[in-house]
Amino acid sequence: MNLSQSIKLVNNNVLFIPFLALSGIMIMSSPMAFLIILSFILYPMVYGHLVEATMRMPKTSWFDLLKTHWANYLCVTIILGLPVIILSFLYDDMGYIQKTTINNLNGFIINCLAIYIWPLVFLRKQIKNPIVQGISTILKNIKVSIPLILLTFVIFAVKFLVALSMLKLLPLTTLKAFLVGFAQNVITVYLGLIIFTAATIFIKEQTDKQTNQQEFNK
Repeated sequence: MNLSQSIKLVNNNVLFIPFLALSGIMIMSSPMAFLIILSFILYPMVYGHLVEATMRMPKTSWFDLLKTHWANYLCVTIILGLPVIILSFLYDDMGYIQKTTINNLNGFIINCLAIYIWPLVFLRKQIKNPIVQGISTILKNIKVSIPLILLTFVIFAVKFLVALSMLKLLPLTTLKAFLVGFAQNVITVYLGLIIFTAATIFIKEQTDKQTNQQEFNK
């Protein structure tokens, strides 16, 4: 899989990254309410914009992107997050390092399965079918998806290392937590946008191949 096109596209929209990084910051291990709200406003708009740019669709206003995608984004976020939350209760009494390791491992697995789900959610503007099709796509294209799986691994490796480094920063002040969280998120958001854009490009290529094959068979 050629990542150069997705990297170029993300670099052209690099100004979004600090705002997305800010929206995902955890203060004292708890997300602040207004940052959660900011996240559910920004991501539907940015993902929708990247899909339009990748698929060469007519540009839609930011408000229309939010109106079109926010509900699907919210629902799929909850659906994908539930397994990690439910499983976390099973090892709640474990130590910090063990719990962090398992949480990141579960998150990595879920995010690998979701690599093609997110582009399909924004392309199809649906919830159920993109989830089923997205999981099917990753399972059928494991080999070609290895670069995206490796990038997903890097994201969770960064999160894991940052979580461990927090132990050395104790006692942790709000300012320290903010700066460390922001630095982590800049890296993970950048890589996440590359994964999202590359997966969108792959889906576009597969769709174009199917369309060309259908026209050839006529």
